[in-house]
Amino acid sequence: MFKDPVSACIVKLILTLEPNLWAVGTGFVLSGPEGPCLATAFHNLSGGISAQARFGAHIPPRPVLVDVVYAGESVAHFMPYADGKSLFRVHKNLMTRSGDYQCDVAVMDMALLRSHITDKADDNPLWEQKGICAMHADCADAYVQVEDMFLPAGRSVLVFGFPGGRDFNGQPIAVSGSIAAHDGDTAPYLLLSGHTSAGCSGGPVVA
Repeated sequence: MFKDPVSACIVKLILTLEPNLWAVGTGFVLSGPEGPCLATAFHNLSGGISAQARFGAHIPPRPVLVDVVYAGESVAHFMPYADGKSLFRVHKNLMTRSGDYQCDVAVMDMALLRSHITDKADDNPLWEQKGICAMHADCADAYVQVEDMFLPAGRSVLVFGFPGGRDFNGQPIAVSGSIAAHDGDTAPYLLLSGHTSAGCSGGPVVA
């Protein structure tokens, strides 16, 4: 179905906040030490509450129902919190989450997500994905994986997601941008410049 190993790991997240209020975000399958995980922006799973507001100002999350859509098909739906606890993990360092870095990242085990599959979705190809950063047999011609890459300001990048909630035949859209600035080794992120929009939140960036 998919030839691009990055696109094959990306899902659309339809976020229902209220009966008539919803939004769209992006998630992607990431390989982890204990198996594949679904990574996305923290604010997608907290109902729009930022990591700084949640962990710094202790503002509670808003209830949100997350519908996971893969290749145009709904494959799972879940509530990110159960019994007062989150089903996902965030950065273990409180200052990284709530301080200047405002780490807006959340990760959920795919095995746990799979327990929330919708009817007849168990054989969907999403569950066969190893995840970005895993070795794929079809990666050789499309991507070169390296352990160290020089990423100067001005280098082009692609932000994968669903800008404005749009897709292309059920697949994510890659929006072009560039590295605007970075702070060497002192900050765990790079500043990007580009024309992304709501719907790309939580999507992967590829150099």
